[in-house]
Amino acid sequence: MPTRRPTEPRSAPSDEPQDESDGPSPDAAASDPANIELVFGFVGPTGTDLVAVADTLKAQLRAMQYGVEEVRLSELITAYLGKSDHFDNEYDRISTLMDRGTWLREASDQRDIAARLGIAQIRALRTRLSGDVRTPAIRTAYFVRSFKRPEEVELFRQVYGKAFTLISVYASLPWRRQFLSKQIAPSLGPRRSEAQELATRLITRDYLEEGRKLGQRVGKTFPLADCFVVSESRPELERQLHRLVLLTFGHPYV
Repeated sequence: MPTRRPTEPRSAPSDEPQDESDGPSPDAAASDPANIELVFGFVGPTGTDLVAVADTLKAQLRAMQYGVEEVRLSELITAYLGKSDHFDNEYDRISTLMDRGTWLREASDQRDIAARLGIAQIRALRTRLSGDVRTPAIRTAYFVRSFKRPEEVELFRQVYGKAFTLISVYASLPWRRQFLSKQIAPSLGPRRSEAQELATRLITRDYLEEGRKLGQRVGKTFPLADCFVVSESRPELERQLHRLVLLTFGHPYV
């Protein structure tokens, strides 16, 4: 790990509620749906299939003629720290990304630093899409994966207000263990037989970090959601997210 002690991420946004430097230009017609940017955050314990949830929601939004820009907080942390994004296997990748997130929070003494990096990335994406940081990108939703602490959620709600929706994804412990084992096994080579043990180790870490001052707080972040979905059944997941999209766009018969 680097020896410097970061106190503010580069291009970090203000954490003031609805700060005008983060919001759209006052000239934007708020009543025009094309000018409304949406921000969806995702949270789930290790082993939930957040990719499937994001892909399903993306398809639902495309039906509403919305494009999606994805923001991966773990990737932003890796880039900020100047670390490699190459790993020996999937277990090492997940474990190392957990280490980096916790290390950055502890080194900076900022519980919401990952959220600050995410906001900075959204600002950069908006600038690329619209040409100006304060001009909303037309019919655009930002997906942010994944939240680990309540302070991250609080900051996003301060900045984006009602445009931000937090989705908590549930799956039973046996389902998560099996799913994660399948994700890890192909990358282990001759160690494939260890996949289930390693999956259990990663899942257990979610609980162990709860006792660490600036560790992950998935258990406390999960209940803060605006919407709860179950990822074990694809048809049920599609139904739940379809309802969310209808509610988001003010459908009168939901």
